[in-house]
Amino acid sequence: MRVQPPRGPIQRARGLLGALALLLACEWSGPDEFVPAAPYTPIRIPNPIEPAPEGEAGTLLQEYAARPPIDAYEAQWWELPFQAKRLVIALLITAAKDRIEDLPLVLTPDATWGLPEPSRFGARPIFGPDHGEAFLAALRTAAGRFPAKAKWQSQPMPPGPEMTVRAGAEPYWTYYVAGNDRIYFREVIYQGRARIDYVGLWQQLPTERIQVRDQGPSPPLSPPPRRPRPAEGDDDASASSDEDADADGGSDESPDGD
Repeated sequence: MRVQPPRGPIQRARGLLGALALLLACEWSGPDEFVPAAPYTPIRIPNPIEPAPEGEAGTLLQEYAARPPIDAYEAQWWELPFQAKRLVIALLITAAKDRIEDLPLVLTPDATWGLPEPSRFGARPIFGPDHGEAFLAALRTAAGRFPAKAKWQSQPMPPGPEMTVRAGAEPYWTYYVAGNDRIYFREVIYQGRARIDYVGLWQQLPTERIQVRDQGPSPPLSPPPRRPRPAEGDDDASASSDEDADADGGSDESPDGD
């Protein structure tokens, strides 16, 4: 039996150098950086409304179910009051297709919804923690009660107030009314673009009359015409005419007091 002599210091050093060379020959890389898992976000599955079958009247929501989704580029160029109905149709298309991601193309970031009343009674934010889910469901329910050919209405305005709406100084109200049911839309100019900042509707049509005004009369649906400011010297003329009328005993009342 052959016995190998013990390895000396030189031999042990050669073995260590060989192992070190082997390690250096291999590609050395540190541990991968820790990347936390993305938070779980449930996937929302849209529930679009089907168009009305051929030969049936359908509802207001079904009327726009077959329309294409909103074009983001087109939404940048809407104008008020000339394309006020287009904004409403765009919102109804979004509701019919259940495209919650398209709501910011039609609504302002601070848009609210509540009862169909110009005073915006019961207004609450649309873009809350649910990103507009509750509002979209309520709009789908309300629009589903209206007939397909429901008449869209707006307040006629003279040229003066019309220009204030176009410039963004005044809002523009439009609405659908069918009996006691109604949907109100308050349209404004937000950062140079036409948007809707309030939608008033009944989630469930009330069976009794509801009084919602608690702070006086509602504001007008259309801005009142503004009289031009008098030029210099007009004040004196108007004052003198009033004095002449008083001296003559002029009055708007008839002699009989009627």
